Amino acid sequence: MTGIIGAFAGALGFACMYNLSGRNLWLAAANGMMGQIVYVVAEAAQWNEFAAMAAASLTVTLLAELLARIFCSPVTAYLVCALIPLVPGKGIFETIRCWILDYADAGG
Repeated sequence: MTGIIGAFAGALGFACMYNLSGRNLWLAAANGMMGQIVYVVAEAAQWNEFAAMAAASLTVTLLAELLARIFCSPVTAYLVCALIPLVPGKGIFETIRCWILDYADAGG
């Protein structure tokens, strides 16, 4: 549950950074949250990480396109902010950490 709330907050922060306002701000954040929900549900269904990420990315992309058409906005306003929470930061961080600490057998 914290990952879903964190995805909403992260997408909201990037939407603020990209100077979205009003309903576009909240819709972009909700789109990011929806992508994380799909990712969590797919992992709970024991999909591999690639399939879960692909399903979440496809959901975010389709929802961004739908929102852009409904509200006559650019699709990138919804898409970029919503894809940010799906970036695998922890895996990248652990890989770089192991590389720096010279754990050759542990890092990916």
